[in-house]
Amino acid sequence: MLEVGQRHDYDVSILSANADMPRSTAARVDGVIVVDPLSDDLRARELMLSALPVVAGEHLPPGLPECEVVAVDHRRALSELLAPEAARGVTRPLLVAPDEHSGWGNLLRDVFDAWAADLGAAPAHGYVRFGGWDDKEGFREVLQPMLQADEEADFVLVSSPYGVLAGLEFLAEHSPTRAVRFASAGPDVGGLLDHVPEVGFVDLPARALGAACAERLIELLEAGRLSPGLRHHAHPSACASPAVNTALNPGQGLPTPLTNRFGMRSLEPSSFVTLQEVRCGKGPCP
Repeated sequence: MLEVGQRHDYDVSILSANADMPRSTAARVDGVIVVDPLSDDLRARELMLSALPVVAGEHLPPGLPECEVVAVDHRRALSELLAPEAARGVTRPLLVAPDEHSGWGNLLRDVFDAWAADLGAAPAHGYVRFGGWDDKEGFREVLQPMLQADEEADFVLVSSPYGVLAGLEFLAEHSPTRAVRFASAGPDVGGLLDHVPEVGFVDLPARALGAACAERLIELLEAGRLSPGLRHHAHPSACASPAVNTALNPGQGLPTPLTNRFGMRSLEPSSFVTLQEVRCGKGPCP
């Protein structure tokens, strides 16, 4: 975002974040980027209800006001990740993902449930709070009762590699002979899975999503889609509302708009060289 702002001669600021407390002052900015919007984030909702142009980085959960959206093609990535598991004959799949306040979490459940239905399987669901990406103990608190309740579970998809580690550690301690495969719908940050064999994950670096959001917001600002009081600022500024970024590797150009009243841009594999790369450890999944 910073690089895009600098290239277009826009200032980029970060607004204070507190999902549970409304702002005490008005945001003095010309536009807002809300990355990974959550339906129970009071400050994100305030900004999205304001007269400011807003771009959401990632899918909107139900209940938030409509706005421009730049989103990752998670559906395609998950389909690629899950295809080998279907070929292995999964029968008892489990999913642990962010709760209903996260548009990403809702999408994970939709894709996972459709995939399981094609297998004739009934998936079990566990829920974590979005933002607890590295909370391994939190993942364990959810996974442990799920794995204990279903001793025939044979595949677990989690939203973070920390969830993979939590599940594997629990099984190593309590059921070392159980054969359960794991995969992560999120990227392997810091190489956590480098030494874990046969664990697939979706590689979603953050920079491309942030850059695409900034480009879209600047397009809106320069198209004059502002209230009269803001249109003539000498030094217009774009503003980033902080949240956890999920995105794709940089590629050539920006994706094309897809929708109607509010635009939606999808970051497609054809535009991003290493986009949605599904890996097992350091190499491709078999």
